[in-house]
Amino acid sequence: MNEWVPIRGFSGYSVNNLGQVRRDSFDRLVSPHANQTESIYVSLMRDGIQCQRALAPIVAKAFLDSPVPPFDTPINLDGDRWNCAADNLMWRPRWFAIQYHQQFKNPYYSPILDPVKARGEDEVFSNSFSAAIRYGLLERDVVMSILNNTYAWPNYMIFELVP
Repeated sequence: MNEWVPIRGFSGYSVNNLGQVRRDSFDRLVSPHANQTESIYVSLMRDGIQCQRALAPIVAKAFLDSPVPPFDTPINLDGDRWNCAADNLMWRPRWFAIQYHQQFKNPYYSPILDPVKARGEDEVFSNSFSAAIRYGLLERDVVMSILNNTYAWPNYMIFELVP
C-alpha cells in the first residue's frame, strides 16, 4: 500500500511508507542523495530556503510510533541506507544506530553459524546475524545471549540454538 502523509514543517511535501518524498504541487518525486557519511538526504524548500533533511527520520516520524528518548535515531534493519521504507526502520539510540550500521561493514568476529531462534518465538534463523537483523539488534548481543543465557538489549529477548 502506498500511503502519503504530509511532512511536518514542510508544507507542500509528502512522504509515503515506501520511503519516497513527493513535491505535492508538481506531483513529482524528490530525488534522494547520499552525503559523505552515507546518510540519505532529500532537499526540501521552506520559505524560499533549501533545506537538507535525512530521509529515514522523515519516514520514521510519519509512520512509526513516536520515538521515546533515548530511542531517537532510526536504523535501517537490512543495513541498506537507501531502503527507507517504513517497515525497514526501527527507533534506536544514536550510539546504538552507529554500531548497528557498522556491523554490516565489520562483521562480528565470532558469529554463530548454526540455526538460532528467540526463546518463545517460532521463527528460526540460519545464523546469529540473521536473527540480529530481524530484531534490530547487534550480532554480538545475540551471540552473548546464546552463550550466556542472557537478554539481548534493547528488546530483552533471549536467543538459543535450535536443536
